[in-house]
Amino acid sequence: MFTPNASSTTSALNGKGLRVGIVRARFNEAITGALLQACTDELQRLG
Repeated sequence: MFTPNASSTTSALNGKGLRVGIVRARFNEAITGALLQACTDELQRLG
């Protein structure tokens, strides 16, 4: 949702010690496999 004239905040995000779980369906392997790969690649890139 877009709120005009809303102020934005910035903060230093730190995910140290954070555990992440990824859930995917086995249905439509071509799509879910690509989504899983993109997700894991991005998580590795972010550290």
